[in-house]
Amino acid sequence: MNLIKIIIFIVFSCYVIGVAKILEKMDEDFNVILFPLYGPYVFCKKAYGNGLWSLLMLAPFIIMFPNGYLYFQANPSHLTNFQLIFVIVAYAILQEIVVWAVLTVKLCKTFGKGIKFKIFALFFSPFALLIMGIDNSRYIKPLKKDKHLKKQ
Repeated sequence: MNLIKIIIFIVFSCYVIGVAKILEKMDEDFNVILFPLYGPYVFCKKAYGNGLWSLLMLAPFIIMFPNGYLYFQANPSHLTNFQLIFVIVAYAILQEIVVWAVLTVKLCKTFGKGIKFKIFALFFSPFALLIMGIDNSRYIKPLKKDKHLKKQ
């Protein structure tokens, strides 16, 4: 039991230190991440060029209630309440993992990392955040696509 607590502490510490160092490279104060909705907005705005990416992190949990209601209406006697709640939460967590994977790959791109590091970041994101924070890679501000320019 103590070993699990130590591992969780190490992983969480790597995540917090990595995010702090990444925000430092982005010329942003670490305290901004402490605010529940504003922190992820600022982080996504700096990392991805658009703060609306932070809404994608909330989407699975907003969508899980209508999905659960519709599933329960389709199969009212198929699952018990506990099983239904488990299915809904597992579905939301799966959606959140997909969203986090996309955002992690985009963050690696803003720091100029290659495909090998992106694959590493998909499976070990707290450690990848720490590596991006303490190595000598530079933050590359994401370019906003101009819809008015045409390809020639």
